[in-house]
Amino acid sequence: MADINVAISALPRDENYVPLQGTFRTIASGNGTVASANVAVQVKSSPTQAKVIDILNPTSNPDVIVIGDSSVTVSPLNGIPIEPGFTYRLQVTDLSKLWITGGSNTMPFTYNYFN
Repeated sequence: MADINVAISALPRDENYVPLQGTFRTIASGNGTVASANVAVQVKSSPTQAKVIDILNPTSNPDVIVIGDSSVTVSPLNGIPIEPGFTYRLQVTDLSKLWITGGSNTMPFTYNYFN
């Protein structure tokens, strides 16, 4: 299998976005939904190896999503909030260790992960 060389630049609206550079063997995409406000869901329910994940809170969402471990909450804030329309990049080893919650019911999220 050939390596995937990646160089992705920032979205114009996010001045804090760090470009992704490196060599990865795979890239995969996924999505999920926070069904109930302040109730965390796993990004992947089974162990899934990764090096980097980009998580997007779609512009259609009315509120923040918050990422962290299984104890992530919106109120009180315990995790990293992502505003609608923004992406957060995180270095990880296993996607099943990453949890997401939201400030409202039925909040979708999308992600790409690289390994």
